[in-house]
Amino acid sequence: MKKYPFNGKCLAIGIILLFVSTSNIPGSAQIRSVITNTSTSEDLPDLTIVDVIGEISMDGPDLICVVKNIGTAPSAEYHLQADEYVLFGLLHVNHLDCYGFPFIKAGETENIELGCPQPFIGILRLRCYISTTIPEANYNNNRFTHSYFIVNMFPFWSIKKLPF
Repeated sequence: MKKYPFNGKCLAIGIILLFVSTSNIPGSAQIRSVITNTSTSEDLPDLTIVDVIGEISMDGPDLICVVKNIGTAPSAEYHLQADEYVLFGLLHVNHLDCYGFPFIKAGETENIELGCPQPFIGILRLRCYISTTIPEANYNNNRFTHSYFIVNMFPFWSIKKLPF
């Protein structure tokens, strides 16, 4: 009786190749479906925070967040979260949640009051995040972080944007 060890090795290699090839097909099919689904022609809003400016009102000094819709469609109600930090961004001193209902049309800006710590002299680090209830075209530009040197001893008020 002759034994053929070569046939057993071929059978084992064939089974291994079968499992590897069938497990690889669904992965390549998913990549193709992701690539074809990225081309959409829908108009979407895209909210971004352009700057934070200081303004004096009847109630005292305020920080104003300038939000712009750089998308191609108006936004729905928006939600702005602002956190204020001192000691070079280490100590959290204030949190603000601001909800707005007016539509921000494509290309237009909206000024949103953030308030200001009172009395305060020093470096204030702002971290802001804006979002809307409609899915946006780009979520990567919704965050804004910058430092300001603020003197808020009413009626004396000054704000200077720092380079970091």
